[in-house]
Amino acid sequence: MTRSAPCTGDAKAPVQGAEHGGGGQVTSRATLTEDGTLVVQRLSIPIDLGDAVRDRIFTGLHVQGKPTNLRLLGSLTHLTELRLQSTGHTDFTDSPSMAAFSSLRRLELINLRTWPSLAGMEGATNLEWLCVSRTTIQDGRWEMLLGFGKLEFVGGMADAFGRAAADEFRERRPEVRVVG
Repeated sequence: MTRSAPCTGDAKAPVQGAEHGGGGQVTSRATLTEDGTLVVQRLSIPIDLGDAVRDRIFTGLHVQGKPTNLRLLGSLTHLTELRLQSTGHTDFTDSPSMAAFSSLRRLELINLRTWPSLAGMEGATNLEWLCVSRTTIQDGRWEMLLGFGKLEFVGGMADAFGRAAADEFRERRPEVRVVG
């Protein structure tokens, strides 16, 4: 299967940051952008997500690298944007439910290899943007996306669910822009 390019998004300009690491090499970074998005990057060893978010006020969270304590995501129900990218994890069976994420407008699961399921996302009724580029959704169930009335964009659908599913989704929801 040919993998599509990642979904494109707005670049986040950092305004406040905290760097951790030894010597002259930066190994992790937690940066708050002007629009209230916390960007957490770990370039080498895993970073505890709890440490990265502690005492910070944010509405969006972008995690790139190898975070630990992913269960914490389930408590961040105020998020309007969540992006997990290239985490290096292979087992997301303990991933948090998105059922309580009624404010979530944008969800990006990029280059994660696999994600168990989108089941449990029914509560994300305000979802407008979904990107699952270079991530296979293991249970293959995409039909729930038909019920998201505010959905405007789905990226990487063929990666996540296969070409036939992407084609059927396009046919059933022609008003939604589907890429990949």
